[in-house]
Amino acid sequence: MRSSRASLNDAPSPVSIRSPASPFTFPPDHHLIITTESRILSWSANGIYDVFKSGSRGICAAKEARDGSGVLAIADSQVVVLHDVREKEGGTYRLKGTDGPVRLLHFATDESKTLYFTTTLQNAVQEFDIPRDILLEPASTHPSPPTVLAISPTNHLLLSASERPSTIYIQNLTLRTKPMLVQPTASRSPVVVASFHPTRPNIFLLGFKDGTLAAYNATKL
Repeated sequence: MRSSRASLNDAPSPVSIRSPASPFTFPPDHHLIITTESRILSWSANGIYDVFKSGSRGICAAKEARDGSGVLAIADSQVVVLHDVREKEGGTYRLKGTDGPVRLLHFATDESKTLYFTTTLQNAVQEFDIPRDILLEPASTHPSPPTVLAISPTNHLLLSASERPSTIYIQNLTLRTKPMLVQPTASRSPVVVASFHPTRPNIFLLGFKDGTLAAYNATKL
């Protein structure tokens, strides 16, 4: 029987060596917001620079407005601050009515007039009307504080999820209908991440704690 062992005199197979990948560069009209406990930075084609600093190292969350206005919503353990990065001295405005440390922040797409957020103490997604400076009625109430929040690109659907027990709600913000309980068959684990499709606003993806991913169409629930 012929041996399959290679001879010591066999010439090695040629190996192709790839040239080093070119360094990543940002497109001119894009940037990345980086949040740490003490600083918020913007990384763009012009480099990395500070846009906000916290002397108490207490930043819990930050979210940039989706209309290109340069407004950041920044939360610490006590308050939510709206910070305008275009102001020379960084103009800030504190939201009234927040209760408990903020966990998630999300701007609506309607010229950023509405800010949605969740806290560790409230079992509901909070909705703040920025021009009127008032906290509106909660969008949806969960059995425990929501840990996941997503809004469709057309701003008509709000999806939220909590863990204890695993609960998922989706609500039509345009019609202001009662939140619909989503009962996925893909997994019984809690949802840890959710995202809407960027160009198909009724399609959303759920990521579960056990590693399962599942896509859904809101019009067919």
